[in-house]
Amino acid sequence: GWGEVRITSLPTIFKKIKLSNNDNIGWGKIDLPQQETHTTSYWLTFPPGIENHLGREALESALLGAAHVLHQIAPLFLMCDPRDLGRVTEIKSPFTQAPTIFLYDGSPGGVGFSERLYQVHADLLQQSEEVIRICPCEEGCPSCVGPPYLLGTTTKSHVLELLRFGASKTETIS
Repeated sequence: GWGEVRITSLPTIFKKIKLSNNDNIGWGKIDLPQQETHTTSYWLTFPPGIENHLGREALESALLGAAHVLHQIAPLFLMCDPRDLGRVTEIKSPFTQAPTIFLYDGSPGGVGFSERLYQVHADLLQQSEEVIRICPCEEGCPSCVGPPYLLGTTTKSHVLELLRFGASKTETIS
């Protein structure tokens, strides 16, 4: 689906990074106000029963892995920078009442990216699946579904299964 959304973020920590080699040299807590942005989003929902099929932990990893590959492929369809899009995953979105991946326009009010992603939904999923399939890794890697040390060692197969579920349903809410 696609439509208007409100993105709320609340930074709680900062990292100190050495500029010469990007080493993490520390962190600290911060107290900043919550930020809200009204924009547009393309979202992909999955059947609520998929958690019983994959298991909660596998579903969480699969959602993160699918969001990773979709976020890599979407800018190619949009001819934009990947930083122009944000992404959020939710096991049970309060908006859709189902596991959901949101790719949203980074600009307040949106600039049309979300509607375009909705229009190319089938191609986006097909190309994302293709990227995962042709990747020579066995369990997943940063080039396809993200780093295995963060997502687990079976994420690649779970993401492929999840994308097949996502190819079967679309909705529009504005």
